[in-house]
Amino acid sequence: MARDPLDVARSIGDRFVAWQGPSGRPDPQNCPFASKGKFYPTVGQSPPFIARALYRLFDRTGDVRYKDSADRYAIFSFSYARDPVPPWDDRQRDLWVQDALQHHPERLIDPGKGINFVARSWIYGAALDPAWREFRRHNPAEDCYDARADSLFDWMQRHRTDRGHAYNIGYPPLGADSLGIADAAYTDDLRLAGTGLVGYYELTKRQDALDAALRLSDFYLRAHKPGTADGSFVESLGTWCIGPWPITISVEHFDSVRLDQVGWGFSARGAVEYLARLHACLPPDHPRAQLMRARCVRSVQWQFSCQFDDGAIGMHTQDDHWLGMNAAALLAYDDLRTIGWVDDTLAGSLEPNVSRARRWLLDNATEEMIEQGGYRRSTGRTNTFPPENLAWLLAWTVEALLRLEDL
Repeated sequence: MARDPLDVARSIGDRFVAWQGPSGRPDPQNCPFASKGKFYPTVGQSPPFIARALYRLFDRTGDVRYKDSADRYAIFSFSYARDPVPPWDDRQRDLWVQDALQHHPERLIDPGKGINFVARSWIYGAALDPAWREFRRHNPAEDCYDARADSLFDWMQRHRTDRGHAYNIGYPPLGADSLGIADAAYTDDLRLAGTGLVGYYELTKRQDALDAALRLSDFYLRAHKPGTADGSFVESLGTWCIGPWPITISVEHFDSVRLDQVGWGFSARGAVEYLARLHACLPPDHPRAQLMRARCVRSVQWQFSCQFDDGAIGMHTQDDHWLGMNAAALLAYDDLRTIGWVDDTLAGSLEPNVSRARRWLLDNATEEMIEQGGYRRSTGRTNTFPPENLAWLLAWTVEALLRLEDL
């Protein structure tokens, strides 16, 4: 028998509180979904979303433990980032290289790949939103970090490019150096930058932030053209590709994937959030409005095309069972509903899928499944690396559970 959604959400939230370490991030000694060893950017992927999930739990329950922990996760998220520096002035890079050589002397280490590894555009974006935006929303009188937010926005502009993806993420795709691809332009990384720009605009009303968010949105609105990074929406898929380049490599959760021919739930959920919130900042008759709606609707339809008969939703097709992918689809659908992009026709076509996804989430959000990070193998075409993303997906699961009544 399914538990009450709030009880399940609190069970996950209590874990987030217990997992927190001295710096504010998940403690590798206590959290099963935190990598041990020296800090690396991947370790920073879950804290902003854990913070938002805990803030949502505080909003619902009034339990101050959740807010206190959320504040610390948020502060960590916008504290560890640094400004971009020249290659010859990156002390952190040098320490990373020394550590890599010490532990793996047999490997060829490319020092260039470690440059500015805590100064990437997605780090700035996630630090601005959800971390800083949610911190300020819950601490309206605490303006001591506002200058930090201004700096994060300014540092992000150092990643601006004239290429179609508007911002570099800060590193090339794995193994693609020889192909002359300078930047990976992964769609989930860049949508984190985009959501950060939107969140920063929502609080500051800086026109340059809105202009930047709008400029980046064109990467998600334009159709992808093979071999280029001018657009990322793949018409034949009905969603955004993982990355725009025609290369097959290993990436997060996939042993081997062709970047420009596959969509996945991270970008699908994230880009819908980004575009829906950006749309809310624009006049209703804005010339991009209709295309924003069309892209988001098609992508949500794609997410539900990854659904198994039992209601579970895979990461890029009917691959494996993921609590967080069910949550991602439900959150994206609710974003469309909230902004008024779900008409009677769309509701009628998707409601059976939404109901199955909702029921599966409740039935399968067991203590055992949570302990597994919300992953259950079906085909094995996805994997659980990096572990930080499992904590991120559990945070989405909390948000979806708290929205089930609306759905």
